[in-house]
Amino acid sequence: MVEPQVADPEQPEPEMADPTSIIDPKLMHAIVADAPAPGKDFSFRSGNSYEGEVAGSTTMHGQGMYTWSSTGVTYTGGFVSNTITGNGTYAWPDGSAYEGEVYAGLRHGVGIFTGPGGYPRYEGQWQAGQRHGKGKLEYKQGGDVYDGDWEDDMRHGQGTLTHASGNKYVGGWSGDVKNGNGVFDWAERRERYSGEWKDGVPHGQGEHIWLRLQRDAAPFQLRECYTGAWCEGRREGQGTFFFANGSRYVGEWVDNQKHGDGLLSFEDGSVYQGPFVNDRMSDGRLRPHTELFSYIDLTKVVSNEELASVSSALRAALIRHNTAIKKSYRDFAAWQCPAQDAFELSLRQFWTFATSAAIVTPELMTASLDRIVMRGTPPGTHPLPPALELARQVANGGGPVYHRGGEHDGKRTLLLRDFVQGLVEIAAVRLRSGLVTVPGKEATSPVPPLVHSLLELIERSILRKQAQGGASAEEGAGETADDAEADGGEAALDADSSSRLELVYAHYAITEPTPRWKRGNAEPTMTVRSYVRCLTDASLLPAESNVPALLSSTLPAYFFPLPPAPPPEAEVLALESSPQEDFLSYPEAAITEEGADLSEPPAQAEGEGPPAEEAPAAAEGEGEEAGPKEPTAEEIAAQAEAEAEALERLEGTLTLELIYPEFEEAMIAFCRLHGPEAPWAPPPPPPEEVEGEEGEAGEAEVPVNAKEAAAEDASAEEEEAPAPAPAPEPAAPLPPPSPTATLRDVVLPAIGQHLLATHQQMASVAD
Repeated sequence: MVEPQVADPEQPEPEMADPTSIIDPKLMHAIVADAPAPGKDFSFRSGNSYEGEVAGSTTMHGQGMYTWSSTGVTYTGGFVSNTITGNGTYAWPDGSAYEGEVYAGLRHGVGIFTGPGGYPRYEGQWQAGQRHGKGKLEYKQGGDVYDGDWEDDMRHGQGTLTHASGNKYVGGWSGDVKNGNGVFDWAERRERYSGEWKDGVPHGQGEHIWLRLQRDAAPFQLRECYTGAWCEGRREGQGTFFFANGSRYVGEWVDNQKHGDGLLSFEDGSVYQGPFVNDRMSDGRLRPHTELFSYIDLTKVVSNEELASVSSALRAALIRHNTAIKKSYRDFAAWQCPAQDAFELSLRQFWTFATSAAIVTPELMTASLDRIVMRGTPPGTHPLPPALELARQVANGGGPVYHRGGEHDGKRTLLLRDFVQGLVEIAAVRLRSGLVTVPGKEATSPVPPLVHSLLELIERSILRKQAQGGASAEEGAGETADDAEADGGEAALDADSSSRLELVYAHYAITEPTPRWKRGNAEPTMTVRSYVRCLTDASLLPAESNVPALLSSTLPAYFFPLPPAPPPEAEVLALESSPQEDFLSYPEAAITEEGADLSEPPAQAEGEGPPAEEAPAAAEGEGEEAGPKEPTAEEIAAQAEAEAEALERLEGTLTLELIYPEFEEAMIAFCRLHGPEAPWAPPPPPPEEVEGEEGEAGEAEVPVNAKEAAAEDASAEEEEAPAPAPAPEPAAPLPPPSPTATLRDVVLPAIGQHLLATHQQMASVAD
């Protein structure tokens, strides 16, 4: 293994010191060769000279050029009372030059220094003649480049060093060497170290990842990873090494070798536990096992009394479905992924697996699955920008790319062991939530409830999906946004729009009230209620809109519960409506925190009587006037029960959580249907009627003679007027705007303007 340490590039040659240029006006007569006349140039006894503007007879003031005869250095620029101050240019005989701000003869402010031939080249901030602040240093043409913080002419703070080879370090600096936390990427060797540094080498806690080809002819890569303690660039202390073949070592390290107590799990599930000496096993105990599923952690899902029995039964179940589980992992690891990177399952690919296998339900949403499989992952570490800056970025874009990270970060990866552990814990959650029916104790060979739940998850989800020809590496490998757009889909959002939308998501997720049982356990996540409130705040969704129709049209189908199964004894008709259509049985809902507007009565059912305008008028005195049929008590009760159920379904959906990819898809779906004809848009108001005394409504009364006169005048004009020109062909209708363009140009600016107005109002109230 090559140790992850890189020698720093050569430092630029030391620059020539700035000449002292402060001249006391009282000494001017002693150092000037000849007393200058007012407005003339100076010639000094030392041989130095000045040409330029003067004030009086002894003061260099304004623009001029000063030359040091002994060194050949020249300065051209501003002077203030015999002092080099302002903006100017230094030039050295070897070709070095400085152009920028100066103060008291020293480089101070912002300026550019270039060495002989133009390199090294530094552009940035200076203080008292030294690089200090933000600046960029190019060591030589086409060579290494440092861009970041400086202090006292040394790299200090946060900065990025990019080598000519493509290697790159991003992180902390101190005393001109790498110190603190940082990430180094080796471009050609495809390695990465992320962690703590000291004096230019890894030191402390860090992670080193290797990526290599399985073989020259195969595109698939293998990953090896060490995470743990480092000392002066070497693996030293307690650490874990993940091998590409699935083996894993957990234990002590000395000088990059396994040395001390450790546990080595082999690919086949065999385990060695004991001492290691110089990277070799020594006097330990090897426990053979048949499969890598032997060490699933069950301590969090079953009691200590059940641990032994459940563990053996669970291992047997996993071994029986070993091939199917591994196939699902490999297939979805290659889903919509370049073949050269299809070597492990990302969290985003796990979402595809969970939705394809119908694991995601309203009782177990994607956000909950993330918390199960990414247990222990810290929340997002990227803070939101200040309130006003956030609003400006959402409204106008152009800010730095924002990515929240955390336990819902789709780029995080799951090893096969983590995938299997996640399936077991998901089965435990399904069991506790009542999503699985456990057979009674009267069975002849009772199966532990957890094992029964896992078997149902595998056989009804994973195996059924494979039988239906689910996601495969051949179908999804290498598919890009351009390919999806060519197939009729929508291309992904550009980086700027996605960053702005993620700011919106993070803002509404953080402002969402967190239940007490979730506090401190999970990072803030947006709910469906906040999604609706986001559209309402930006005036994109009027208050009288149909919220159930909005949710059914923009959210995935798994957000809505399936209708309950009918009893087997009753004769029922087959359900042809989808869960979304069943969800729409509730008529109208106002966008409020409490739920929906129940004031609108349902439409009259067909067959309950003719419309009122078609009913024959009753003769006077022949009886009471016919009126609408009064609903019976049973119908009123049924309607109230249906409205209560619909309100309960709506309230349940509003409390569900949305991860960011689901929020992005919902917003794109909203933009695809955005407009006055959207299914959730309120109906247009009826046209205003003009009442007349006689005739049809809306037609003003006109005398008969006036009508005949107008008709005669019109016919006379038609006879005298020339033949009308043919009407121009109607222009082809413009294609509807792209949903992503609508999101970028309409929706995000509207949300940003709302946030901007809100924060400005809050700031004015605080003042």
